[in-house]
Amino acid sequence: DNNDGTYTAVYTANTTGTDLKATLQLSSWNGPVSSAGYTITVGSPLQANSLIVVDNTTYTAGGDIKVTVTLKDTGNNAVTGAAAAISDVRVPNATMKTGSWTDHNDGTYTAVYSAIAAGTGLKATLKLDSWSTAISSAEYTITASTPVLSNSLIAVDDIAVLQELSCNVALRPVPAVLAMYSPVYV
Repeated sequence: DNNDGTYTAVYTANTTGTDLKATLQLSSWNGPVSSAGYTITVGSPLQANSLIVVDNTTYTAGGDIKVTVTLKDTGNNAVTGAAAAISDVRVPNATMKTGSWTDHNDGTYTAVYSAIAAGTGLKATLKLDSWSTAISSAEYTITASTPVLSNSLIAVDDIAVLQELSCNVALRPVPAVLAMYSPVYV
């Protein structure tokens, strides 16, 4: 009560929307009175309400890792249209397969990574510019894949490798020389 015939109340916006209106109806009135339209927009992603998740706990090198980021504001509203802000994501022992994050227009964003090296106790992390620290996924493991002959090779360093070869050589008898057989080393 402002003691001048007006009253003030403070409300906390918790749902986004457009063309919203506050309404008031006293019991003696025939109908409500509405305010002009207003809009409630989503806030910035809040670290405490946001997540980064991998789709499994164990992967094989060469396999896909689906990473999902969920961004929510202080009112736990889904933050959409923020794919460009998802730039500092780390997925250890993996490389991004897709070129960018897919915005599902519900506060979730996905990207596919390719597991490239074995490791244990790995965690994907996400840090937005407005956050002081990163958030982490649950741990995951990447195991080595079964060797495939067509993908394998053998290489030799620049070290000279000598192999001992032996063979018998027959010499024809020449005057005063007897035929002999002796090993030859190459």
